[in-house]
Amino acid sequence: METKEHHTDPVAALIMRDTQAMWLEEHPMPSLLFAEKFPVTRRECFKIPFSQIEKTETLVSPEYRASLLEVLGRKFPPIIRLAISHIFLNFLSPNQTLIQSQGRHLFMLKTYDLRKQAHCWFIPIAEVGALQAASSESMQQGLSYNDLALVQTYAVEGVLALHAETWGESRTGQKSARNFGECNWIGGIAFHFGQGAFTCLP
Repeated sequence: METKEHHTDPVAALIMRDTQAMWLEEHPMPSLLFAEKFPVTRRECFKIPFSQIEKTETLVSPEYRASLLEVLGRKFPPIIRLAISHIFLNFLSPNQTLIQSQGRHLFMLKTYDLRKQAHCWFIPIAEVGALQAASSESMQQGLSYNDLALVQTYAVEGVLALHAETWGESRTGQKSARNFGECNWIGGIAFHFGQGAFTCLP
């Protein structure tokens, strides 16, 4: 489990902030909206095709891409960085008030190469603790003590604890019933997503 913690270059943070404001102005109707209720289970997750994530990447500036790399660092796989960028611009910022009103949650982001999709949902803090306490469930979910510490301590106002995983082809060549593949990377981060900031926490 890789948990990214570092101070962000002020110039990179400024570029992220300016891009965020410009994106909200140019895209007043977010492409990612909540369904009938706040997604707090995997069944309720919203699914983002890789094609949408890649399209967002073509619409942002090289300076923004470089700043995102500075913010997240190189330990995050490219598809995770692209997915975070897409979600940041199209989902987290427009829904900031609603997300904050729900209290502490762990934001789950899983990318599935075989399905060409990213799946996202929120796990309430009480459930994060329960999953961490149950070793078998913890192993299935990939949750760690770092996840629990992040969700217990982050500032709710514009900051989110993120758990990310990438899933790809099984090393044994076997396919699961749902064709999710095999988890091959796990990481996490606590970051500001509110209007006016996007920096890693120290």
